[in-house]
Order: sequence, then C-alpha cells, then structure tokens
Amino acid sequence: MNPSFAIAFRRWLSPLSKLGMLTALMTTTASHATSPVLDQANEPYSLYSVQLYTGAVPGGQTFTVGKTGKLSQVSVYVQKQCLPGCPDMLVQLRSTSGQVLASSTVSQASIPTGSYNWIDAGFSQPISVLPGEQYAIVIQNAQPHVSGGYDWKYETNSSVDSYPGGLLFQVGYNSHPAYDLYFRTYVNEVHNCAEVRAQNSAAPDGTYPLTLGGKQVEVYCHDMAGTPREYLTVKTGSTTNYSYYGQGPNTSAGGQTTWYSKVRLDPAALTLVLDDTTFSTSQGWMNFGSNFLYTSPLGSAGDCVTAYSQTGRSNIDLTGTSFDIVPGQFVTEGWVPAGSVANSGSQIVNLTGGGYCGATFDPDYRLQLTLQ
Repeated sequence: MNPSFAIAFRRWLSPLSKLGMLTALMTTTASHATSPVLDQANEPYSLYSVQLYTGAVPGGQTFTVGKTGKLSQVSVYVQKQCLPGCPDMLVQLRSTSGQVLASSTVSQASIPTGSYNWIDAGFSQPISVLPGEQYAIVIQNAQPHVSGGYDWKYETNSSVDSYPGGLLFQVGYNSHPAYDLYFRTYVNEVHNCAEVRAQNSAAPDGTYPLTLGGKQVEVYCHDMAGTPREYLTVKTGSTTNYSYYGQGPNTSAGGQTTWYSKVRLDPAALTLVLDDTTFSTSQGWMNFGSNFLYTSPLGSAGDCVTAYSQTGRSNIDLTGTSFDIVPGQFVTEGWVPAGSVANSGSQIVNLTGGGYCGATFDPDYRLQLTLQ
C-alpha cells in the first residue's frame, strides 16, 4: 500500500469518529424559547372603515394561518363603548365550527374610550397551528349581564378585499365576505423537529414546515418518538444523489455505490451531513487493508485504479428544495489523484475522482447551504 493511501481515505477509514460526531449532533438539537412573530394581519388603511359593536352578541374575524408554531397572541383594533363599570373584554380563539380553543380576558381599564387602539390578548395555553388552517378570533363581554361593549373597527370598501384569508361575522348572524375586521395574529415559530414534538408529543415521523432563516422550509422529521432529527428529501435515480467508488483491485465487481433518498440536515448550521446513511441503499464493497466498507458518503467520488484515473462519480441534486449549495467546498486528494467538480446552477454538483488511490470529496462531510 502506498504511503498516502490512508491520507486519501482518512474519512472512509474513521467511521467510529464520525458516529461520535453524529451522536453529538443528534443530542444538541434542542428546543429553545422564541418570541412570537407576526403571522396574519389586516391593518387599518382607508377611510372606508366603520365599527362592529360587540356586546352580548359576539363578533369575530376568521383568518388563515401562514406559519407553523404555537399561536400565542392576537391583537384587535377596538375602543370601549360604555360608561364606567364596563365589563372586561373576552377574546377567544375558536375553530371555524365554533369550538373555543383558547381564551384571554382583557381588563376594561386597559382599553380606551373614544379612540381606537391595538389591544393585545395573550393565551396562557397557545394552540399548535400549521399553514393553511383556519381559525376565528371572537370578542364579547366577559360579563354578559353587564351593559356596554366594544367597537371593533373593520374595512367596508367592498371593491377591495383587505384580507382574502378570512371574513367578518357575528355569532348567530350572517357572515360578511366583503368585510374584514382589523386584527393581528402572532405565532411562536418552530425551528427544528424537537420543537415540533414539544408542540405535539404524538407527532409522527413526516414532513413539517420549519422556519429557517426567516423562511418556511419543508423538512422531514425522523425518529419523533425517540431523538427527533431533520432530513432533506431529495430526488432519486441511478445517477442522482449517489456516490460511486470505481471498480478496482480493492472493490467488489462493479465497484461500490450508495444512493440517498434523504440527507441529514443541521437546521441551525444550514449544512448537510453527508456521511449519515440513515436513508440510503448500497451495493458492493471496498476494502482498505483489513477494513471492508459497504457505504460511501454522499459527495464522494474515488477509485484505486491507476495514476490520475477518475472513474469514481458522485452527484448532489437539491432541485425541488429551498436550498443552494455554497461553491468551493470539494477537494481532490490522494496518491497521483485526479478529479473534477462541475456545478450546474446553484443546486446541482457533479464530481469525478480517483487515482492510485484518490478521491474528490468534502473534507469534513458538512456541506454548507444557503436559503433561496
């Protein structure tokens, strides 16, 4: 064996150290508290606004969720319409069928008379929400038998649908598709699969929208009943998202190939963990001394055929995802090595590599990404 053999394949020859790194990564993805962020809103913007009186008869506004997370707060644009001794204002979050899901009582003393203001109502037990779900904000007197109530301002310019995701209604009366009350909703976003499970302990493995870098990204959550981990679902094919170690004196007939259907994602660092083979299939083997290996990391193309050979191949294809590949991360190393790196746009990279022995690969198997 030539003296640089171990250097050329030091990453393939250290699976136990890589396992340790993966274990550390699995155990350090933790939930963290976040401040709620604005999700949906209908802001005052024209002269075509009047008020909906909400006293004994509740009034409400439906809305469509845009972010994954815990809906923890809403704001309504209201004024008090009563004499001293007014009832407090009850703010409810309801399903579109009328079920009360969360509620908050706002002291009447904090709501002005004679001028409209944004009044915040926080929920002590926020509800889990997903994009596309619909709910209703409803306000009414907290003490139904006390006279007085609240004016909730709304948009009446019927030529403009100020909030297409919902409509104004009064409980027990008709809804008004052309009108929308002024409101805001706030959501505590989720940034990893551990936070998804923290919201719902029964959440199964599957695809969930996470917020990464301020954007909604579809991510597959694996092992939700154990240690939740994030994976990026990628395209599959015979020469798509695969690594091939070329046939040579140290391989089985046909060489060794590993294909990936999902790739481990570190959502905090925005990197792909290229040597996590959880969602992979393999064929063939390669051996280095007494070590027989049956998988190849994604983004690794090598062989041990002859000087400057490069029969190894690899492809990483992130089309259909929200991520781009940062260029300049691959190297070619080994004994009389050769290789190439060909980018096709910002989401596809094709590699060749080999030598006697040699390879083209990412030195730390952590492929840096950027969000589109």
